[in-house]
Amino acid sequence: MSLSKAELKGLFSTGDGKWRTPRELFIRLDGIFHYDLDAAADSEDALCERYIDEETNALMVPWQPARAIWLNPPFGDGLYDWMIKVVIEAQHESRPVVTVLLPVRTETNWGQFILAHSRMVLFFDKRIRYVHPDPERSQRSPGFPSMLCVVHKWAGRNAWKQQLGKLGQVKE
Repeated sequence: MSLSKAELKGLFSTGDGKWRTPRELFIRLDGIFHYDLDAAADSEDALCERYIDEETNALMVPWQPARAIWLNPPFGDGLYDWMIKVVIEAQHESRPVVTVLLPVRTETNWGQFILAHSRMVLFFDKRIRYVHPDPERSQRSPGFPSMLCVVHKWAGRNAWKQQLGKLGQVKE
């Protein structure tokens, strides 16, 4: 049995890209990184007190000052632009750590780019049940594996690796 292109796309599509991070997952990661900026949020789903919304356009404004930046970007065609911005912001003189929650798409240009610039990558043991603003859609959370890329100017810290290892496989 083979699937059509449309059926295959449906297996990996997130639709409108408005899938939010499950709060429980964020709380665990915040306990490790102590985030002070959510770089892609709105007033209803911001996970940090300081956040950048769609109207402000995080791709066009500096993310600084920030010590630890959380990013769950809109999944879709613009991911390569988001990955470039992540690397630029991680190179800032204030040396922030930027963590990015992404679908595992190692075959894509953006996937290869972010993996090449990550100090550490967590491949989650379990699929993440993302939350959608439409409760009915939340019941059909995207069925793809996810990864957390840690982009930082200096080498990863052992404490991060030890804590992240509780959630899945960590590669440096």
